[in-house]
Amino acid sequence: MGNAADMPPPRKFDDGDRWHIGKPDVVLTLKKDVLVKSGQADQWLDLPMESPGLKTDRYIQAVEIKPIKGVKVLHHAVASMRAPDDDSVQGSAHLEEYAVGKFGDIFPDGTGMLMKGGSEVMMNVHVHANGEDTPMNLAVGLKLYPEGVVPKHIEISQHVGDDTELDIPPNTKNVRADGYTVLLKPARITAFQPHMHNRGQAQCLELIFPNSTPERAGKAARETVSCVDRWKFDWHVVYHYEDDVQPIVPAGTIVHIISLFDNTASNKYNPDPSNPVGFGQRTIDDMAFAWLSFYYLSEDEYKQGLAERKVQGKKVAVAGASPR
Repeated sequence: MGNAADMPPPRKFDDGDRWHIGKPDVVLTLKKDVLVKSGQADQWLDLPMESPGLKTDRYIQAVEIKPIKGVKVLHHAVASMRAPDDDSVQGSAHLEEYAVGKFGDIFPDGTGMLMKGGSEVMMNVHVHANGEDTPMNLAVGLKLYPEGVVPKHIEISQHVGDDTELDIPPNTKNVRADGYTVLLKPARITAFQPHMHNRGQAQCLELIFPNSTPERAGKAARETVSCVDRWKFDWHVVYHYEDDVQPIVPAGTIVHIISLFDNTASNKYNPDPSNPVGFGQRTIDDMAFAWLSFYYLSEDEYKQGLAERKVQGKKVAVAGASPR
């Protein structure tokens, strides 16, 4: 190690107390703390949040979930919102997801997520023991468009490329999983966030386009848009695309998520390389999917977007995401 006196002072981080989306207009917390006992099994809980108190329909510019107590016992949290007049079978709409190291979603100008007046927010949390009794609570921060402002497009954030048939052998590296999701309308993709657990090694987003040409013998064109080549479970980073490189894709585009796993002792985050690993909700299990943020386009908007890219000299889908 050398002389301890030669070591630099430890770095200080302020991220734990900071809203990365900027100051929210509305902050909600769980109605009461969750006490996670020292040796209890993993729990998945549906919990009510404080009421947003919105009397009219409002559109969200940015949203972030932030642990305010017991971050060490929180695996993930998923917020949903339910309007008072919604009696559908599904019942609620996705609002936001939190995983370790995620700093929230900031929607591009002119896009937003609708929260209907009178909506309530529920939180699904996965908590696990950490060796001591630990209270856990978290907050949801919302930045809103001014009342009465309706953005041009509705932002969607959803799972894509889910592969629930994972089979990761013990002591094996570069284990590949593939998942596919079809976009049924023309769309503009605004952000990409990989999701795997501790055996995760890398993940790529590829787009497979429906159009083909005779010279390609009917083969669909494809393009790799983004790759995270050094995945770390502690950093669920959302990669936001700059406006001029947001992928613009036609209806029928297949979103292909390619995930690689390292189940060897060389992966220092691996709890046990001697075990085979499958899909599961626990941290010691694994997953393979991505969160994709996008909004749908009309055919005219899609054609206009392509024309603008042609003038810029850029392709339909161009790599160039940067984390926020």
